[in-house]
Amino acid sequence: MSDMDYTYQELNSMGIDTSMIAVCKKIRNLAKLDNVELDETMHWSGLNKHLFNYLLYCGYNVLDYIKEYLKRLQPYMIEKKNTQEVKDTFICVIDKLYRVSVYIKIDNNKNKKIIVSFHEDNIRGVSRSNAALYPRNRADDFVPIFAEGWESQIVNKNQYVVNVLMQRGLLSLNIHVSAKKAQDVYIVRRGEIETNFINYCNDYLTSLYTSNLDIDFSKIELFSILQQISFTSYNKDTFSTISLLIDSLCVQNDTYSKRAADYALVTFIQNLKLTTEQKDELIELLEERFSVSSIKNISDILQRIRDNLMLVTVPQITLPETQTDEIITINGIKTLEFSKSEPEKVNEILKYIQEHYDIKQTPIELNLTEISKDTAYSIDFIREVIKEYGIK
Repeated sequence: MSDMDYTYQELNSMGIDTSMIAVCKKIRNLAKLDNVELDETMHWSGLNKHLFNYLLYCGYNVLDYIKEYLKRLQPYMIEKKNTQEVKDTFICVIDKLYRVSVYIKIDNNKNKKIIVSFHEDNIRGVSRSNAALYPRNRADDFVPIFAEGWESQIVNKNQYVVNVLMQRGLLSLNIHVSAKKAQDVYIVRRGEIETNFINYCNDYLTSLYTSNLDIDFSKIELFSILQQISFTSYNKDTFSTISLLIDSLCVQNDTYSKRAADYALVTFIQNLKLTTEQKDELIELLEERFSVSSIKNISDILQRIRDNLMLVTVPQITLPETQTDEIITINGIKTLEFSKSEPEKVNEILKYIQEHYDIKQTPIELNLTEISKDTAYSIDFIREVIKEYGIK
């Protein structure tokens, strides 16, 4: 390789695709303008806004997020959708480095607002899995990228260390990588960028599997390419975690690992402490998000999530205001009489809380035989137990 900066022609001769550089540069520049707006009209399919509520759920302003996302787009990530460019002002591409590609359409009508559409690519809700379309690990491929700048250079050599700001889903990483210059872009080894995102997801997935699950983690298939991971899986909030666990379920290759992945998903769901309103919101959001999916049995997976989510109930316990009251009501249904003279009622209450509300791990160890009656069988003691269980 020459020590001079490469030309695009030289890159093409080396098999490095330069076809998306110009359009990617244009998209990045348009995103910096002040007159960008979202396309919030509902398309005939009803499936063009399904990522917006996810972004809102995670605390993002949708337009601000998408503008920043477009500023960080890289040429090798995208592919033109020429058939969608029915007007000269349209720029239509897909970001193909997800399980399901993200479709981006920009209407760049001069002297007017720049309108941006942003959703997962689909035909009536059905998408193709990029994990099947791009099964080969291409970590050793060289690809063109736009860098924020270079940090160091070997004197008189076309060898740099550059700073690249990359975005996948909600995860933004500032990556330092070895590179060679080619006009207005740099050439980097693809794996040096993508491994950072894959490792992030695998590290979080490992913590979910190994924190409190009794499974043989060595049998679990981890992610190896970005096309196995969904747009909504790059964060650690409740929704993104469920999305990641669904992605994990989809990459398992044998019965044992599939069962283990299903167990991890169900266990995470059952350990959520959500109000009825929060459950309803989560279910509605999941159904909306997975209205576009490449997973054949997604309806079964969502039903399993819904069923297990509804099994978990946070107890609502009404305690007596004074020691003279002798009634404790749980969820307005279960009523237990209480009296200092009947200490077994305390055990009944505690047993009820544990068994009926699926509290598997007791935050405090109870050894009532070693606690004095005056302390153990008082309303105040029950209050402390409930507080330790995290019940409000």
